[in-house]
Amino acid sequence: MHTKKIAVIGAGPAGLGAASVLSRNGLRVSVFHREAAAGGHLNDWAWLFPRFVPARDVAVSMAAETRQVDFHPGCHIAGVSRHANGQFKIVMPDGQTEVADALVYAGGFRVFDASRKEELGYGIYPRVVTSADLEKMLAGEVPFPVELLQQQALRIGVVHCVGSRDEKSGNRHCSRMCCVTGVKQSIELRKRFPNSRVTAFYMDMRMFGNGYEELYLEAQRDWQVLFVRGRVSEVAESDEGRLRVKAEDTLLGRPIRDEFDLLVLMVGMEADLPKWLIEDLGVKQIDAGFARGNDELVASNRTPTRGLYLAGSCKGPLSVAEAWNDGQAAAQQLLLDLNR
Repeated sequence: MHTKKIAVIGAGPAGLGAASVLSRNGLRVSVFHREAAAGGHLNDWAWLFPRFVPARDVAVSMAAETRQVDFHPGCHIAGVSRHANGQFKIVMPDGQTEVADALVYAGGFRVFDASRKEELGYGIYPRVVTSADLEKMLAGEVPFPVELLQQQALRIGVVHCVGSRDEKSGNRHCSRMCCVTGVKQSIELRKRFPNSRVTAFYMDMRMFGNGYEELYLEAQRDWQVLFVRGRVSEVAESDEGRLRVKAEDTLLGRPIRDEFDLLVLMVGMEADLPKWLIEDLGVKQIDAGFARGNDELVASNRTPTRGLYLAGSCKGPLSVAEAWNDGQAAAQQLLLDLNR
């Protein structure tokens, strides 16, 4: 009897979640991913909210859930087409091909390029960094600027919703994870620099997940993080290298001018779908550019193309746990359809 071969594109939480279910059900599974190691964006983070679990440990644990999976690291898929017999032909950049009976797309998202928000100074002033940059500093992969380490009392600013809920950047959607990431990183900065003062500028604090609201309260109560409801409109550098910030407190209706030694921009998630998924396999998109399943309520993993399934944050911003569970859900849907 022919054992079905399934291709999973992407090895983040969603891809690994799908591969874990499919491999444990006796299917041949090949996972294609761009990075050298499985884990996706997990490999770019130090600790995960809300309980500061090491991200690398989570990635290793998820990969360990797979059984006899054929991993293809560093693989950029050049194209995918569907044959008349229902099989999928996967083309590599070097022209080599693989054939699969079904395909789970779990290609994830792209981090917003903060240099598109020129008024915030990213790429212009060295002390303006993104949340992704800060994670590498916290993990010890990239050093903090030497001048920051030499200062006794730092003023640190955190700017939420950079590249999210923003008509100017073309992203009206909420990235969902930025609020709690800002809270987590504010606490981590206070731990790293005990004498620092952290001020976070936000639009709305959307603490929807288990433990998120408690973490938000902890940041204020135990770490004295100041949360200001307002938008930053301009960042400039002083002669001393400090960052001069103009903002508006939208609760009190008054302008704010302040200076910081470090400014952290909470960058959002953007859609990052390959052309072949849209043009060749017929996957639809929502207004924000993310992939859309057949029905967002009861069939979000299915697509109009038989045998093709969507998983994870390719459909919109998700937490690590949500992406893992959605990958497993996509795999379960695939198994149900194979048995019909």
